[in-house]
Amino acid sequence: MHIAGLFAFVAVALPWPMSVLRALPEARQIWVSESVAQLSEVSDQHRPWHFYAPQWLLMALPWTPILIWGVVLRARKRRSLRPWFPLLWFVVTVVFFSFVDMKKNAYLLPAAPALVMLTGQALATTLAWLRRERFAKGAWGLVLAMGLIGAAWAAATFGFALRIYSFIGAGAAVLAIVAAAQPLLVARRVRVNAWQWIWWQAVAYVVVLCVYASVWHAGKENARSPRLAGNTAAAIANATNGKVRLPEGLPHVGVYVPTHLVCPPEETARVIIIENGTPPPEPSMAGERWSEEGVPGPWRVWRLVPRPASNP
Repeated sequence: MHIAGLFAFVAVALPWPMSVLRALPEARQIWVSESVAQLSEVSDQHRPWHFYAPQWLLMALPWTPILIWGVVLRARKRRSLRPWFPLLWFVVTVVFFSFVDMKKNAYLLPAAPALVMLTGQALATTLAWLRRERFAKGAWGLVLAMGLIGAAWAAATFGFALRIYSFIGAGAAVLAIVAAAQPLLVARRVRVNAWQWIWWQAVAYVVVLCVYASVWHAGKENARSPRLAGNTAAAIANATNGKVRLPEGLPHVGVYVPTHLVCPPEETARVIIIENGTPPPEPSMAGERWSEEGVPGPWRVWRLVPRPASNP
């Protein structure tokens, strides 16, 4: 089964890097600099070796309380070695990436499946405990903690949406608050079972997550993305039969510029993409100058235009 899984993984994953390298050979540079090179280089985003130790609490959100309690219950009453497999997988991955100087939670993506398995095991153990306790005492406390996480998450999303957007734009966040509170109401019913509650809680989390991603991450990531600059430069190059010069050391910008519009090193570019507001050097042609195109975010697009004639 492991061999079959390996072949399935290669069949699903390999076409993507092959397609990228065929369309953009420079992508190999950023893959190397963002992976293998990080093992030996000292980064300006240095983190201590123990940075990842508490990060599993954040990575497991919003299921962190269930993960903690489920692991405790399983450790007390189970002696099987099978549940230790995902724990070993997670620990080995965290230890390996702790040797990399620059640390981000996103680098722990290879450990995410193991964390999902750990959470699933903890959830199954916790549901059995909830059925036994009938949402009383400690069981109700755990359910309350899970509900408060969703409610606080939804309330914070509403506050951010209200501050950044308009009141109408924050209406979806209101629905998220209602959805987050619903599992608490379900759990207080007389004849509710653990499976009913967990389904309500899972749906509530999905609703809050979707709203949160739409009002927070979308705007944040779009502001950093070179997509607008790449599309603007490509449109100008297509209209003027020119070529685009990409920023040095940033080949990922080229994802948004067709390869036939990328200027070879030996030719003169008619359009240049720069990551800051510094204008490019003066053009070699005396009758031309660089004109900046308005693009939101940190990226700038400059194109060659005729220099206006001076008055006699």
